[in-house]
Amino acid sequence: MSKRKKKIKSWILVLLLLLIVSYAYATKNPIIIDKIPNMAGKEPEPTVSQPSSACISPEPLKHVYNPGRLIVLDPCKTVSGTVVKMIKEKDGDTHIRLKVDPQYADTINQANVNGQGGNLVVEIVCAFEVTQTDAIDACTGYENKIPVPAVNEHIVISGQFVSDTEHGGWNEIHPVYGIALK
Repeated sequence: MSKRKKKIKSWILVLLLLLIVSYAYATKNPIIIDKIPNMAGKEPEPTVSQPSSACISPEPLKHVYNPGRLIVLDPCKTVSGTVVKMIKEKDGDTHIRLKVDPQYADTINQANVNGQGGNLVVEIVCAFEVTQTDAIDACTGYENKIPVPAVNEHIVISGQFVSDTEHGGWNEIHPVYGIALK
């Protein structure tokens, strides 16, 4: 493929992504992308096994505060890494900064590098008391059963792999469906 055709193809992909993000933001509805095109032409090999029930959730975004800001890149992704930071958020979520293992480097984008120190954001929803008034409804009637790991623990996590359009477009696992020590 010529250099010009590659450049045109890249611009088309950028424009499509901008349209998707604009639509998701305007309608406050998530858009699920079944498969992201692999520009290298080579499929990644699975590196961490996950239980078959790890990503079974009939309403994956039901307890996510303001789900319209999220673009679902993969409805079920499993990654492993080391917890470097934990934050209790006012919306009741636990935000984990995960230094992913090398085989998951493709989950980190430039926004993760710029805004999260190169870490993947992982969110366990409704893990703590909600103090943010407009987020209360998302956790009402929901009891979180996902264990919260400690800093420096090496973990395997499964959940929705998303891009958060309100926070600079960094990538996240949000919500987490399952977590285990590795």
